[in-house]
Amino acid sequence: MAVKRKISKAEGIKLAADELYGGAAPYDIVRKFAKKYGLSISAMEKWVKAAKIIDKERREIEEEAKRKSIKQTTEEVVKELGLGLKEVLNEYKKIAFHDIRKIYTVDGGLKSIHDIDEDSAAAIAGIETYDDKMKETGEILGTTKKVKLTNKVAALDSISKILGYNAPTKVANTDKDGNDIQQVLIVRSEINPTNEAITDN
Repeated sequence: MAVKRKISKAEGIKLAADELYGGAAPYDIVRKFAKKYGLSISAMEKWVKAAKIIDKERREIEEEAKRKSIKQTTEEVVKELGLGLKEVLNEYKKIAFHDIRKIYTVDGGLKSIHDIDEDSAAAIAGIETYDDKMKETGEILGTTKKVKLTNKVAALDSISKILGYNAPTKVANTDKDGNDIQQVLIVRSEINPTNEAITDN
């Protein structure tokens, strides 16, 4: 009969932690080590219990390293693309405070897309153009342009969130004895994704 190799408690716990990290089930580790090293099941269960703590700490360190790596990479990309807070707020500002009158000519017609200023263009989600035809002859009677605008309320809501204007507001209230109590009022904004404006030229 082969002599079973002796193993110290510290070494056994470390090996058990390695097994856990590799995906082995605790019960399988207990059986494997008990058989390999000739130790009791109860002793191995204690080792595995201690190994779980090491495994947890190892995974937490690994996850923290991943988070730091992702954060660093994100910050580098944000800097490279110029996506700072100022730039983001500026784009939201164009949507939230655009003046729809700026996309029309003095006679009420829709401007050519090339003539629309940059801020107004940022507020436009899309433009659809199609011909109006006579049903009988197919003769073109005119052209309809459908302008889809990005929702101003959504942009304002996003600005408010970034600036903290939508933070919970504490309001004073009293109980039955007239003592002041604090309640939290949460402001929510329900919005639709887009607004549409239709113009005929």
